[in-house]
Amino acid sequence: MRYNQRVRLIREEKKRYDSKLGRMVSDRKVIADLPCFTSPVRVELLNALGGKLNQSSLVIHTRGYKGKVDSVEIDGRPFTIVQEPVQRNGRTIFYVNEVLDGNARN
Repeated sequence: MRYNQRVRLIREEKKRYDSKLGRMVSDRKVIADLPCFTSPVRVELLNALGGKLNQSSLVIHTRGYKGKVDSVEIDGRPFTIVQEPVQRNGRTIFYVNEVLDGNARN
C-alpha cells in the first residue's frame, strides 16, 4: 500500500446553540493531517454492512492513529465516518461516506 494521499482528521468540540441558525453548532478542531491510502469499498463489504455504505463510500487506511475522530476530509471534500475505526496490524481503517449539501450520501 502506498500512503500517497493526505487525510485531515476532524473532531467537533464545544457544541452550542446558535439562535440565528436555530440549531446546535460546534467549532471544528483539526486534529491531524496524516498520509493515507484510500480505496473504494468492495462488494463483499457493502453486503456485510448493509445500508450503511453505498457505491461512493471509501476505505481509508492510516498508520496507527488511536484518538477520537468525528469526520474526515480528503482533498477538501468532507466525509462522515460510518463505523467505529478498526485497529489492525498497526493501521487504523476508516469506513466513510461522502457528505453532499450538508447531508451524508446514502
